[in-house]
Amino acid sequence: MATLFPSKASLAPQSRHSGIVLCCAVALLAWLIGHTVLAGWLDPLVAAILLGAALRHVLPRAWQIQPGIDACAKAPLELGVVLIGASISAATLGLADLRLAALAALAAGLSFLLTLAIGRLLGLPVRSTILIASGNAICGNSAIVAAAPLIGADRDEIVTSITATATLGVGLVLALPVLGTALALDPHSHGILSGLTAYSVPQVVAAAAPMGADAIQLATVAKVLRILMLVPLVLLLPLAAGHLPGLPSPVSGQTQVQSRALAIPWFVLGFLAMIGLRQLGWFPQAWLPGIAVAAHALMLLAMAALGLSVELRVFLRSGPRLLFASTLSLLGLVALAIVVLAAG
Repeated sequence: MATLFPSKASLAPQSRHSGIVLCCAVALLAWLIGHTVLAGWLDPLVAAILLGAALRHVLPRAWQIQPGIDACAKAPLELGVVLIGASISAATLGLADLRLAALAALAAGLSFLLTLAIGRLLGLPVRSTILIASGNAICGNSAIVAAAPLIGADRDEIVTSITATATLGVGLVLALPVLGTALALDPHSHGILSGLTAYSVPQVVAAAAPMGADAIQLATVAKVLRILMLVPLVLLLPLAAGHLPGLPSPVSGQTQVQSRALAIPWFVLGFLAMIGLRQLGWFPQAWLPGIAVAAHALMLLAMAALGLSVELRVFLRSGPRLLFASTLSLLGLVALAIVVLAAG
C-alpha cells in the first residue's frame, strides 16, 4: 500500500504512475466483469465508472494519486472518440438514405430541445442539462464528452451525466424488444427504433437482435446517422453561448469567429477525419478489429479514471435529479422516435 500511495515528498512523478496503474487495474476488472460475470447485463464502460467510484471512497489518501487519474481521464477518452470514426464503413453509410437521415436528425433535434425543457422545468443546471440532452439525443458518452468543453462543463458534471444516462441504457436494451412486440413493429421499423434510441453500438445491436439480421443492419445504420449528429452539435453549441443562463457570454466580431472555430474539440475533427480516411480505403481490413479494440480499451481506461474522480457527495447532491431528468428525456426520445417513424 505504501507504494500505491506515496508520501508528499515523492508525490510526483510516482503519484502519476500509481494513478495510471490503478486506472488500468480498474479498467481490466470492469472488462472482465462486463464480458464474463455480467455479460449482456452491464456494459464494461458503466462497470468501470461504478468500480472506480466505489474504490475512490474505500482506498485511503486517494487524492495523492489524482495526477495519474487525471492523465487517464482526458487523452485516452479523446483518442478513443477519434478511433470510433474508423468503425463507420462505406457500406454502412451507403445504406443511409435521405429518409432515414431525416428521421435521425429530426428525432435527435426534438429530443435535445425536449431535454432542455425538462431540465428547465426541474431547475437543473444548464450545463448538466445540455450534457444529458447530448448523450440521450445523439450517442451517449461520446456526445457528452464532445459537448463538455464547448460549455465549460467540469469533471463532476461530466461524471454524473455519464452515470445517469449510461445507467438507463441497460434498461432500454431490455425494454425495446418488449416495446417492439407490443407495438407489432416489423423488423424494419424495430431496427430503426433501436438505432434512434439506444446509446452504444453494442446496445443497439442487442436491442435489435430479437427481430433478426435485417433489424440489426438498419439499427446500425440509424445509429451511425445519430453519431454523425455530433457535427451539428459541436457547430451549434457555441452559438448558444450567452443565450442560456450559466453558459459563457459570446464575444464579438472576428474574435467570435475564431472562438467558435477553436471551440470544436480536436478529437471531433479527428473523428470526422477517421471517417473520411476509412472511406478512402486508408485502413486495411485486417487493421479494423485492432482499431476497434484499441478504441474500446481507451474509452474503458477513461471511464475508470472518471469513476475514480467521483466525489460521492457531489453525485448524491445532483445524481438523483439528473437520473430523473435523464429518465424523462429518454422516455421522450422513445416517444418521439415512434411518432417520427410513424409519420415518416
